[in-house]
Amino acid sequence: MKKLVGKAHASLSVFGFFPHLRLWVASIRARRLESELQQINAELKELQSEKNRYLAAARRYEDQGMRWQFQQNQKQEAKRAFQMAETKRQAADMLQARIDALEARKSQILEEHPEANDL
Repeated sequence: MKKLVGKAHASLSVFGFFPHLRLWVASIRARRLESELQQINAELKELQSEKNRYLAAARRYEDQGMRWQFQQNQKQEAKRAFQMAETKRQAADMLQARIDALEARKSQILEEHPEANDL
């Protein structure tokens, strides 16, 4: 009789004793995923906006360089403007790399936890 009780006890998990514990753990996991996805989405929005500002600045510098390269005594200014445009594009490329990493993390979360699509 003692062995039977021991086997029955061993076969029950923690969730068998506390069925509400499974729901509680699931709700904590859902809140954590929701929070992480919200943070990722907020950062993606901010990074995309910043990247667009860098690209707009690069276009402005390039336009200035195009105008100045054909004017007498403005060749150095044109060169500086083209260099600034390239610097702004490089900054936008770095931001795009961070955006890509966040998108990959978001995809990974959604792939591993399909229920997170509903959050």
